[in-house]
Amino acid sequence: MKKTIILATLFLLTGIFAQAQKLEKYFYDADWLGLKSDSGASFYRLFTVDECGKQYGPIYDYYITGELQSYIEGTKSINKMIDANSIFVGKTIGYYKSGKIHFESIRDSDGKTVISTGWYENGNLSWDIKDSCNLETSISYYDNGVKYDELRYKDDKLDGTCLEFHQNGNIKTKSEYKEGVLVNGKFIQCDEFNRCKQVFFDALTNEKNENKWDIDENENLKAQIIPDEGYNITNKTDAGVSSKIFHPIKLTNNFSVETNVTFKGGDKTSLHGIQYAFLDWDNYAYFYISAIGEYRIGHVIDGLHYGGRITKSSYINPDISQNIIKISMYNDNMQYAVNGEIVFSEPFVSFKGNGIGFTVGGKSEAIFKNFIIKENMNDMGELTTLNDGWTGMAVVFY
Repeated sequence: MKKTIILATLFLLTGIFAQAQKLEKYFYDADWLGLKSDSGASFYRLFTVDECGKQYGPIYDYYITGELQSYIEGTKSINKMIDANSIFVGKTIGYYKSGKIHFESIRDSDGKTVISTGWYENGNLSWDIKDSCNLETSISYYDNGVKYDELRYKDDKLDGTCLEFHQNGNIKTKSEYKEGVLVNGKFIQCDEFNRCKQVFFDALTNEKNENKWDIDENENLKAQIIPDEGYNITNKTDAGVSSKIFHPIKLTNNFSVETNVTFKGGDKTSLHGIQYAFLDWDNYAYFYISAIGEYRIGHVIDGLHYGGRITKSSYINPDISQNIIKISMYNDNMQYAVNGEIVFSEPFVSFKGNGIGFTVGGKSEAIFKNFIIKENMNDMGELTTLNDGWTGMAVVFY
C-alpha cells in the first residue's frame, strides 16, 4: 500500500512537471533572421522553457529538412528575430547535413568564445580559434589544408602580427596592429611568387585622423573627416586649396598613388585631385580632374611650369560622381589613369620633395576616400623596418 502511494505521488508530480514544461520552436532564414512560420525558413530551433517562460536544458537546431544542424549546451538568452544577438554558453557542436561535424566551440559563462575549431566536410581543418586572458589567435584554412590567414586579437581588437596566405602557401599580406589600428598605416602585400609591395593605406573615414590630415574651418574653407564617407574639403575662395602629409617614397622602386574622389558641388570646371612630390611652391607635381570630364597633369620644377594642358577624357565620370585616379611609376615611365584606364604617359620626372595629398579648386567641394601608396620591395623584409617618417602638413592656398 505504501509503495502504491509513493508511485501514485511520483506519477502525479511527473504529470505536473510535464505540464509546466513547454517546447518552443523558432524558425530562421539562411542568415539566421527570425521568421513567423516555416515559410522561407532554412533552419528551426527546438528548446524547452519552464512555467515562467525561462529556457533551460540544451538547444537543438535543425536544417528545415530535418537534419541536426547544431547542439548547444546552454544559453543566457535567445533572440527570436536576430540570432546573432543570442548568447550561448558551454559547448556547441555544429553539423553538416551529411552528419559530419562542422565545428566545435566552447563559450564561457558570459558567452565569449574560448575555443572554436571548424572542419571542411572533407575533414580538413577550416579554422582554429583560441582565446586566453583576452588574447586570441584565430587561424583559418583553405579546403586543401593550407592556411588562409592567421590573426591575433586583444580584447576583441586586432593586435599583433597578422598574416594572409595564397593557396600555394606563400604570404599574401603581412600587417601589424595595435589595439585595432594598423601600425603606421602600412602593410606588406605579395603576389603568389613572393613579389612584394609596401602599402600605405588610409580609408580617410576615421575621425581619429592618425595621419594628421589638416582639419580646419574658417571663412575660406572647411576640411573635415566624415565617418564612413571620407575627407571632405570645401573651398570657398577663388584660389586652389591643398592638404598634404609628408610621406617618403623610394624612387628606385616602382610605385603608385591612388585615391577615390567625388565632386560634391560648386564650380564644375574647378580641378581636384592628387598633388605630390611637393617640396615648396616652386617644386611639385599634380594630377587633377574636373566634373566636366577634363584632366590636367603637370610639374613645377625650380619655379618653371611644365605640362598643365587641360584635356578632355571620356573615362572621367562627370558631375557628382566618384572617380578613381591613379599615378604609377613603372620602369622609369609615369602613367596616369582614371577608373582603370590610362589617359597619359610620360618619362619619369624625379621628385624634389615628399609632400603628398589633395587639391580642391576654387569655389568647389570634393571628398576623398581610400588613399593608397604602393611601393615595390626587393624582398619581404621585416615589418618593423617600415619607415614611419611622415607628418601632417597644413592646408595652404596657391
